[in-house]
Amino acid sequence: MPPTPRGKPRVMSARVDHNGDASDAGDAMSDKGRQVEMIGGRQRRQRSRYLHTDVTLTRRASSRRSRMSRLNAMVVVCAAAFGAISKVSRANNYSCFQIRLSNGFRGASASRLSFSADVTRDIERERARRKSRLDEWSFERLDDPRDFPCSYSAIVEEAVEAVGATLVGSQKPSPNLVGNALSRNVLQYRPAHRTRPESNERVGIEIDGLSCLDGSFRRSEDSSLRYFSILLARELSKDCRVAMFFSSLEESLLAVNDLNKIDVSANISIQCIAQGSLPTSMMKGSERGRIDKSNIVLIVKPSDISMGRLQPGMSDRLQKILFQASSSSIPTVVLSPRLSELSSRERLGTNGLEQSGFQASSSYGGLEPPKQTLWLLRDLVPPAYTWAITKVGSSEGRDCLASVAMRQTAMESGHRYDVFVMGVGRGGDGRADYNYAGSTSSFKGRPTISIMGDVLKNYQDNL
Repeated sequence: MPPTPRGKPRVMSARVDHNGDASDAGDAMSDKGRQVEMIGGRQRRQRSRYLHTDVTLTRRASSRRSRMSRLNAMVVVCAAAFGAISKVSRANNYSCFQIRLSNGFRGASASRLSFSADVTRDIERERARRKSRLDEWSFERLDDPRDFPCSYSAIVEEAVEAVGATLVGSQKPSPNLVGNALSRNVLQYRPAHRTRPESNERVGIEIDGLSCLDGSFRRSEDSSLRYFSILLARELSKDCRVAMFFSSLEESLLAVNDLNKIDVSANISIQCIAQGSLPTSMMKGSERGRIDKSNIVLIVKPSDISMGRLQPGMSDRLQKILFQASSSSIPTVVLSPRLSELSSRERLGTNGLEQSGFQASSSYGGLEPPKQTLWLLRDLVPPAYTWAITKVGSSEGRDCLASVAMRQTAMESGHRYDVFVMGVGRGGDGRADYNYAGSTSSFKGRPTISIMGDVLKNYQDNL
């Protein structure tokens, strides 16, 4: 067959004979067989590929499952190990917590014990200092029973007894007399009343805190003192005539009003210090050199300040009355003097007879430190009778105050200052009950507020 030109398909011509039809059919069958074989091979290859894929997937799944199982096993093992470690760790932590807690408790207990020990040491030191101060003031609790007068009548009775005995020289001897006899320095002398008969023409009385007697505090301090002075004058007027003097005219008029309410028939005359003179009836017929027992002068709280106003020249007026009474041999009782004037010519330490520096508290008014004793009042020191109530700090707290009282009388041996502490309850009449705490020596003078506080704390510690 001749070659076919390039670019044109070759067309095979069928032979028109019976042999030609058979060959064509064979060729067709062979082509179909080849196609079938090709399709079968493709299917086989696909099946083999699928099988290979299934095998691969199966292997991967099994490998994954094995890895998962191994991982689960590792997780289980790790969990068990972690649980064991956690138990050990918790046990260790708990034991460490217990150790720390016990150490903390131990440390807290140690700190508390240290703090308690410090507090105990401070308390012991304070008690030692308190005991040293009280020993310095010769403080002691006496065995004989001592009562604190808590009524006007009881105070008046003790005051009249002390004044009457001191005026005639029959009071108990003062320990200061012995100390003065043994002392070689005149500046160390302690004031003391003489015990010779009719040797004391001037006597002082110190009364302070009378308003505390009334539980309702219906009276002021000035009103209470004025009322007490009238009761005292009425008691003295039973045996003699009494001339009362007050610092101002207002107080004199109030005293007259109170006297009219109490006892109109009492032999008492009331005047003002500003008048500066005794009644003329008292200065007649007196015999010089002997005490006139038919008359007595009672001066109530001479002060530079009265009813809130200044009273200049009070010392000069008081000096005039005292001189007139002394020249007429009339005894004089001065009740709670509160003079603060000092002469410009008189200074502390320039006078060898100055006797106010030995004491830590003034005999009258309780001033601390004590002021220089006015020479006009030296004959009134020490008081023949002292009764006072004050407020001092308690050991229960900084702002807690307790009532502490003192009493001293020339009718008791040693002239000691008895200190009392107010009780918790009150009597049926509304007055407080005071318990005896101890006594201080008269050599140191009137106890200071600090000593009164030490007595109070010492009393509270011994309850």
